[in-house]
Amino acid sequence: MKGLVGRGVGGIGYIFGRQILTKVISFSLNVVLARTLAPEILGVVHVQLQLILNMISLLTRECFRRACLRRSGTKAGRDDEEFQGIMFRNSSWLPVPLGLVILPILYFFFSWRAVGSPESLLPHFRSYLVVTFLAGFVELLSEPAYIAHQNQLRFGIRMIVEGGATLFRCIATFVLVIYFDLGLLSFALGHFVYATCLVIGYWFYLWVYGSLWLYMPRILGLQSFEAETLKLAAQYWIQGVQMVVLQDGERLVLTLWGTLYNQASYAIASNLGSLAVRFLFQPIEELAFSLFSKLLGGRTSDQEEQHSSSQSQLKQGRSVFTLMMKFATLVGLVLASFGPAFSFLLLNIVYGSRISFTDAPFVLAAYCLLILTLSLNGITEAFVHAVASRSQLRQLNV
Repeated sequence: MKGLVGRGVGGIGYIFGRQILTKVISFSLNVVLARTLAPEILGVVHVQLQLILNMISLLTRECFRRACLRRSGTKAGRDDEEFQGIMFRNSSWLPVPLGLVILPILYFFFSWRAVGSPESLLPHFRSYLVVTFLAGFVELLSEPAYIAHQNQLRFGIRMIVEGGATLFRCIATFVLVIYFDLGLLSFALGHFVYATCLVIGYWFYLWVYGSLWLYMPRILGLQSFEAETLKLAAQYWIQGVQMVVLQDGERLVLTLWGTLYNQASYAIASNLGSLAVRFLFQPIEELAFSLFSKLLGGRTSDQEEQHSSSQSQLKQGRSVFTLMMKFATLVGLVLASFGPAFSFLLLNIVYGSRISFTDAPFVLAAYCLLILTLSLNGITEAFVHAVASRSQLRQLNV
């Protein structure tokens, strides 16, 4: 298990590298475009587009990501190991058919909501919706390969693939905005490029490792999927529905009832304020779930009695959890203490007076206070989701 913890800790460098690479590129593009595009377009992109992408993630693939990683930590007998491996790989494909059901429902909901709205008058709005959902489905095709790499703790591959995909997305978006003046459609096409790069990149590295055909689905009749994995995924899906309201509630409210001006103010402030969340806390949360799933997620009472390493695993898990919580608390307190006082100055430096003299500084100040809560919530949530039993997850959903 020391080797496992070592690989997890070593993966922090790759995860932070990926975050720095992807977020710096994305943030730089956003700053340039914020000085070029109308605030209303930025509001639609950073509120509604992000809401659509988050809903696709939470309602189609996040539940199977967590369920598969949880079940991969369960020890199987030698006779069942190959059979469970087939069921595990089959389960990693389930986000694709689920997406075929969820995505049309979401598309018709957002299309219906946009009828008569101010954003529907923006150029290329209908095309922007169609391409966004098409890109969301293409991204689902990378999910089996993503789960395979994440299960093996190959964080370096994720850094390379997602970093390259983000670079191509930003280049495509910049060219389409500046030279072709496609407005909203530029961001949807940029995300389509991003999704295509993910599919190519993740499956290419499976081919490099000689596992490409191994992760193709294999039909075994009624036993093609493990029942426990499906039940876990169902619990996580219910939590995903709740997280759409809890995690993206402000975007949902702004989309349904907010004006384009309010959406723009929120988009600019949250894009700057969430840098700490995306740079520091999101990588730690992802690492925490993968690590706790391997250390603690697959234990049963019999295994605790039979294996002398059980107490060592618990001790390592407790030490890692404590260290992560201390780090998140310190960073969150610093940002909550100094962020509100410097929000106006920061916006004025980054975006200019056109943005700093709006409501954005007040939104950014409030966001800095929220970061402390977000930092603690992400790690504790990852820990609970990694180690809780199915019955405990059901109680949490209620």
